[in-house]
Amino acid sequence: MHALEQITISVPTDIAACLRRSVIEDGYESEGQIVTEALRDRAILLRSDEAKSAWLRAAVKEGEESGPGIPAEEAYAEIEALIASYEIARLKPLQYSPRALRDLRSIADYIGKQVRREPSASSPNSRSRRVWQPNVP
Repeated sequence: MHALEQITISVPTDIAACLRRSVIEDGYESEGQIVTEALRDRAILLRSDEAKSAWLRAAVKEGEESGPGIPAEEAYAEIEALIASYEIARLKPLQYSPRALRDLRSIADYIGKQVRREPSASSPNSRSRRVWQPNVP
């Protein structure tokens, strides 16, 4: 546990009322605990901001040291070409191995047999229905 030092602070009346209400309603031990937690959270945020700033400075330095840049139009053209190549690759027809095709055909045949079953004449719902035909090459 950290060593504690007692200090006295002055806060506006509405803040003091808020602190007292938080002790009663939110289960804090004292107003001091609330202030300590708030200051600790602020310190964590400041360290986080400092880390982000350090990362950004390093990224800018890396960019500056990487050599001359290219015009934005060229960069956008490269990005658009890359996106188009991904879209083309995504739209290519699927290629199945012979084993995968065999498995797909057997699954389609099984489903087809299940769908082709006609209800028996004794069944209360003995009306005719469409028969699904699998479209397997």
